[in-house]
Amino acid sequence: MSRATARRAEITIDGPVNTASLSALRFEARELTADGVQDLTVNIDAAGTLENALTATLIHILRDVRSRSGSLTIAAGQELMLDGLRLTALDRIVAVVPPTGAARAA
Repeated sequence: MSRATARRAEITIDGPVNTASLSALRFEARELTADGVQDLTVNIDAAGTLENALTATLIHILRDVRSRSGSLTIAAGQELMLDGLRLTALDRIVAVVPPTGAARAA
């Protein structure tokens, strides 16, 4: 689920979210930041939609990362996800980037 280098890590959500997967996401993010990761990216593209529980989890992760002087980036490329990020204004407080390896439109 995650890929880490010295100060950077990426966590990828592998499918639709539920209570257990969001709890695991938050736990993994907390563990990575405790291990010294300063730049955390969470790839949410496979989650399908930006549900309230996912939004709340991302905000909790943002607070945890910032409390350790780190930064959070959200990787998303699906229009439905990008629309959700705009509607919740998360795109104003967190950097949003295309997922690694995302196909570019010609």
